[in-house]
Amino acid sequence: MFLCLLSFFLLMMLFIIFFFWGSMLLFMNLFILLEWNLINFNSVNLSMMILLDFISMYFVSLVMFISSMIFLYSVGYMSHDKFIDRFYYLMILFIISMILMILSPNLITILLGWDGLGLISYCLVIYYQNFNSLKSGMVTIMINRIGDIGILMSLFLILFFGSFNMVFNFNNKLLIFLILLAIFTKSAQIPFSSWLPMAMSAPTPVSCLVHSSTLVTSGVYLMIRFNFSISNSSINWMILLLSMMTMVYFGVVANYEFDLKKIIALSTLSQLGLMMIILCLGNIKIGFYHLFIHAVFKSLLFMCSGMLIHLMMNFQDIRYMGGFIKFCPNLVMIFVVANFALMGIPFFSGFYSKDLILESVLFNKFNLVIMYMIYFSIGLTVCYSIRLIYYILIHNFNFLNFYFIKEDKIMLMSMMFLVFLSIFCGSLFGWLLNLNISVNFLSNKFKFMISFILLVGVLVGMMVSNFFYIFNQVKKIKSIINKMFLLNYLVFMNFNLFLNSSMKFYMNMEKGWMEIIEGKNFIKVFIKMNNFNELIYYLLFMFIYLFLFMFIYLLYY
Repeated sequence: MFLCLLSFFLLMMLFIIFFFWGSMLLFMNLFILLEWNLINFNSVNLSMMILLDFISMYFVSLVMFISSMIFLYSVGYMSHDKFIDRFYYLMILFIISMILMILSPNLITILLGWDGLGLISYCLVIYYQNFNSLKSGMVTIMINRIGDIGILMSLFLILFFGSFNMVFNFNNKLLIFLILLAIFTKSAQIPFSSWLPMAMSAPTPVSCLVHSSTLVTSGVYLMIRFNFSISNSSINWMILLLSMMTMVYFGVVANYEFDLKKIIALSTLSQLGLMMIILCLGNIKIGFYHLFIHAVFKSLLFMCSGMLIHLMMNFQDIRYMGGFIKFCPNLVMIFVVANFALMGIPFFSGFYSKDLILESVLFNKFNLVIMYMIYFSIGLTVCYSIRLIYYILIHNFNFLNFYFIKEDKIMLMSMMFLVFLSIFCGSLFGWLLNLNISVNFLSNKFKFMISFILLVGVLVGMMVSNFFYIFNQVKKIKSIINKMFLLNYLVFMNFNLFLNSSMKFYMNMEKGWMEIIEGKNFIKVFIKMNNFNELIYYLLFMFIYLFLFMFIYLLYY
């Protein structure tokens, strides 16, 4: 516990320092590029580069702030854990890998941080040593390995440019595709989305830090860094289409899910799709603005869910919960604030970034189908948020007695900082970033469309919560939606096909014909050769004796 408290104070100090540096660089319109030349090999320079600008400084400060809150939260949540020291060291290693990835535009350094994030996140997912955690960890590391291969192959390809630094504009389609492969696997975009809901088997403090504000947003951060190459490429439309599919797809799935942490994870996937869409339009500042705000209220949501699960003796099904407003008013108030920020209710922090994104969508060259699908996904966000609030606040309590329900003061203390930011972060950070948004003149029907979608989402969310039996009539459709439209089967079908084909090849060839032709036959030949050598040895020995006998006979006679 002492290590967690010490880390809380140290990380809080680092947050203040990095945030101050980022503000200074932003106000001075300055960036600092530090480079150390390590190796010169022909025309290739291997150098260590650090890029200090307001984006990197603010993102590092965000990681420091949320990490400090997580360590304070872990004092209460992980108090009875026997391996708290192992958890602490893994979290510190994860933060170091994240900072290494953020501060350097060099692909080699990015690969080191990227691999560190993947390996340590795997160790954190399997922290609880059971079969479910092991299965989730294997899915997580297998899908993330695909992105690592993308960065590794881009390292070989970038040798043609004579530098590993991605601060320059490389208009190579294959290189951009490989970088996008890494971005999509880490940000869990379709078709690489199945690992994030399964990674919720990790401890809740891990989900707060790793699966809401740092690991999954590292792909979005890489998209921001390489946006000058990606936004002008011909595959920009493919990114837009897959991001839109991710938003709608997991918005629908979240409305049929009953696992509390999985609902929040699915909402994270939907918001990541929204960030990728605005980055496809080239609005880097608005994308970073929404990333910053989303990290704050999504960490708060995971903290609230962790405390609810802690009070419910590790039950995560929202159908067992309900009536928490009667005996946990502080926790419920924080939970509602975080959900309002997620929905974009005026004037919570999520409203500022979402309103800017939706107005930017209206002023771009989209067809009506894409525009309406984006607005439909926003309505789905409101729908599953209202459904979640209903089950936690109003629904009947269906689990044992109330005697064990007691709010943890340390957990609540760590949440209070994030509650303040969930309310005021949107206006404060928007003023600080100085977004320089041009005035958008919209007609009344478009201006009130967002409010109309919020209202419809609230009504549909109440209908789904109260009259859920209407939506359960077609059992097969409900089963398919609960399985994420069979995404896991579609993704791992190719893996299973490869593994099964390799097993058949092994059984038929290695254990079959090749064993007979090469293995056993080679042993027989070796035995025959050994016998032949022995025969030659005996014959030679007899010949030598015969020669000596003849020599002695001729010598005396």
